[in-house]
Amino acid sequence: MTMPPAPAASQTHGGDKPSTAYRPDIDGLRAVAVLSVLFFHAGWPPFSGGFVGVDIFFVISGYLITGIILADIGKGRFSIATFYERRVRRIFPALYLTIALTTAGALALFAAVDLERFFESLAWLALFASNFYFADNSGYFDAAADQNAILQTWSLAIEEQFYVVFPLLLALLHKQRRVNVKWVILALALLSLAVSIYLVDRDARPAFFSTLGRVWELMVGALAAVGLYPHLRSTGTRSAVAFMGLLAIAGSLVLLTVNTPFPGAYALPACLGTVAIIWAGACGDSPVNRWLSWRPLVFVGLISYSLYLLHWPIFVFARYWNQGDLSIAQTSAALALAFAAAWLSWRFVETPFRKPATPVPRRRLFAGAISLMLAVGIAGIASAEWQRGRFSTGEKFIEAEKARALAEPCMLRDTQPFADWPAAKCKQGGRGAAIAVWGDSFAAHYFDAFRRYGRESDRPVILIAESSCPPIEGLSLPNRPGCASFNKGALALLQTERPPLVILSADWIVYEKKKTAAEMFEDKFELLSATIAKLRAGGSRILVIGPSPVFPAPVPQIAAGEKEGAGDSAKASFSRKFDLYFQELAKQGVIDYFPVYPLFCTPSAHCRYRQGAELLFWDSGHLTERGSEHVVDALTKSPAFSRQ
Repeated sequence: MTMPPAPAASQTHGGDKPSTAYRPDIDGLRAVAVLSVLFFHAGWPPFSGGFVGVDIFFVISGYLITGIILADIGKGRFSIATFYERRVRRIFPALYLTIALTTAGALALFAAVDLERFFESLAWLALFASNFYFADNSGYFDAAADQNAILQTWSLAIEEQFYVVFPLLLALLHKQRRVNVKWVILALALLSLAVSIYLVDRDARPAFFSTLGRVWELMVGALAAVGLYPHLRSTGTRSAVAFMGLLAIAGSLVLLTVNTPFPGAYALPACLGTVAIIWAGACGDSPVNRWLSWRPLVFVGLISYSLYLLHWPIFVFARYWNQGDLSIAQTSAALALAFAAAWLSWRFVETPFRKPATPVPRRRLFAGAISLMLAVGIAGIASAEWQRGRFSTGEKFIEAEKARALAEPCMLRDTQPFADWPAAKCKQGGRGAAIAVWGDSFAAHYFDAFRRYGRESDRPVILIAESSCPPIEGLSLPNRPGCASFNKGALALLQTERPPLVILSADWIVYEKKKTAAEMFEDKFELLSATIAKLRAGGSRILVIGPSPVFPAPVPQIAAGEKEGAGDSAKASFSRKFDLYFQELAKQGVIDYFPVYPLFCTPSAHCRYRQGAELLFWDSGHLTERGSEHVVDALTKSPAFSRQ
């Protein structure tokens, strides 16, 4: 996401020559875009489709920059050098600041594995090709993306790749008097849209980051600048067009989710809605354009570039430090910090460099920009290589995530409905008494070990999990709006299947730590008791796997600080509240209980994270395949499991 200089906005009237006139409503539209992205990243449920804010930016950028180029061409003063000088002044200063601050944060916080990935992505950013890196290494909505502090630069890379070619194309088409520019751009836009739909249908992850699949969004804006859309003379028509555009954007924000195959055709409403508002405003006044010109919105639009760049690393570092999702108070603090940092960047970095008191010669400006980006690229490559060889056991730690206990495809994302649960792949057959395992990711990391046990013992196994969703029917979590309906479906399935043994497991300590009133468990134990009672009423015996240790930092980071074989344990915590609750239920004969903490930890809370050269945890609490086998082997040999 980038923008040209704020005061310049192209304006066309049904094919007239573009003019430059400041439009505050476009800054307001930028505010809508950046706030949508921020609230989506904050995890606020109404903005489940907030990622379309980037698509809004693409349309705005295509409109503004095309108008600026056409205005210069029309006056006979267009210059590629001048165009790129504007881009450098607008884009590079805030980007350099973001790189510097993010690198400092990554060095201070990241574990070896995550630091290596960060430096790799930094090297790609230096070439404005980070979108290619992310297409190959993580999906935008994947868990791995949450730990990449420069993920937001994928959109910047797409724009810069586009603007390497597009100005030259416009200049060339201008010289070809027999060629109608608008029809060429329309044809290219339709071709790009077709590519996007095709890519999304094949594999949504690379499609999300594809330049060819995103170009049409910029060209939708460009088409408004070249005068494809007719002039709207009637105030009523302009108002209707702008209102329908706003409605299309709002619908995308609240109806789309991370499970929507995107971009493709699903990006059309937000893009067409954006250009409708721009088009209406270019032809005259309307209530929507006046509302978008509201001063607070315009201010947010002015700082939107810095806000977009800086908010993401703030969220990444906050979640990394917190070892999980942020509370509402923490999220609000992160947002406040992002706004403060963005204003400082806009006031003291963006504005002075865009309008310097003493102009820097163009040649020196280009030389400095290229040198700095080369330095970033070389530093990224060198640092990634250094990180790989930093520790004698470095390869083992880098591969820790590869050794994690996989749960696919039986653990759903936290936004997926229960209907997405793939029964055919998550119900394993057998002739013995069935076992069902239900919970969140701390149940899912046992799935492979239970699959293996089921095959070896010829027992049917049912595996059900959703990320960050404990197995408690009726529990409502503000940051996990789909959890309640998922658990309702899971309980209904288990009541129908009636497996003799239902095993419950979750990351209990996370839910114990929740701070908001809706997430406190002081009044939620009764919901868990009610869930257990419903399962028992169907004839199932309930076994609860107790809280497992959670380390203060990712285990690869802890282990990386140890010499080879010198250390295999560290201080860790676990949920004492849930442990005592489950012990009491076991004494009452309501459940069978298998405490996990003693398998790893001493009474002094020193917990083993490694067995020989193999790590037992791949992050701060999730088990590797070896760690999962260790727990399930002990569980299946315990009296709590074998009691009939």
